[in-house]
Amino acid sequence: RFRRQVQAGDLVIVQAFLHTNRSLNEAEAPFFWNKHNAQFNSFDFTTGCRPTLKLGKDCEQEMVRTTSCHRLFEVHGVPELLRLDIEGSEMSCVSALIDFSKRPRLISMEFAQAFEKN
Repeated sequence: RFRRQVQAGDLVIVQAFLHTNRSLNEAEAPFFWNKHNAQFNSFDFTTGCRPTLKLGKDCEQEMVRTTSCHRLFEVHGVPELLRLDIEGSEMSCVSALIDFSKRPRLISMEFAQAFEKN
């Protein structure tokens, strides 16, 4: 679908899980796949393995390749449009921008009440 944009260098597809911990750049980390609801899939055991927190019964653990928004910005530059939908971890990407002089022209993201408290 996006072959032309990839070939032109206008689009880069990175196959990695986005982690909020910058120290896990280009590393592997445990990821928990929930067997009942894909929205619960998470790096966090408590989130990924609910409702009963039993590995094997409610979730499976897999080591996955990770990166962070900070690392993506370092390697590929800050995008013109930053669209985030990463289940409550959006602010880790927004805060990563502090280390870069360029800013996206537009940021689109989910907004949760938890952001209002920060």
